[in-house]
Amino acid sequence: MSAMLWTVLAFAAINFTIKPLGPLLAHGRRFPPRVVGFVDALLAGMLASSVVGAAGHGLEPTLLGAQATVALRQLG
Repeated sequence: MSAMLWTVLAFAAINFTIKPLGPLLAHGRRFPPRVVGFVDALLAGMLASSVVGAAGHGLEPTLLGAQATVALRQLG
């Protein structure tokens, strides 16, 4: 097998090993509301940037308005 295939398999094994560690280490603890709001705003920004695109094509004003509302509501 090629080195690239071994690399992909190694990263897949690492991914499957690390993913369950978050919930196991959290033990039901919750983040503070400000942290949750900040993460929600970051995710909304990433979604909005993927909708708009680098050149501004595919702009959907209603979707961007909804994303802005959610971000402001979470931070406020």
